[in-house]
Order: sequence, then structure tokens, then C-alpha cells
Amino acid sequence: MHARNDPFMFADTVPTAAELSQNITLELSPDGGHVGFVSGLWPWRPQYWLEQRIPDFLSEYLTGA
Repeated sequence: MHARNDPFMFADTVPTAAELSQNITLELSPDGGHVGFVSGLWPWRPQYWLEQRIPDFLSEYLTGA
């Protein structure tokens, strides 16, 4: 996971498909900042993008999901 607007990363930091193993899925989000994949009525009811993305990702590979 990487956000394109991460202030601590640069465009050339993101690996290309050729640099990754075939077992790696690179996901680029247009927004998110640096470890900023948090939304919701933060800080009282935070919603974490990763906690939502993991089940979605796994359901693509698991039968009956």
C-alpha cells in the first residue's frame, strides 16, 4: 500500500511492476498521506482503510466469501 500524496515518499520510491515479485500486489491510493488511511468521525469513531481492505482482498481468493 502506498499513497501518492505521502509527503515522505516520492514518485520514484514506488516500485514498478517489474521490480515486484509476481506474488505481490501493489495498491496505490491517490490520497492517504503518510500512514493516513484513517477516516470516519476521527478520533471518536475512526475507520481504518486497511481493516476494510483486507477482507475485500481475501474474498477475491477465498471461495464462498
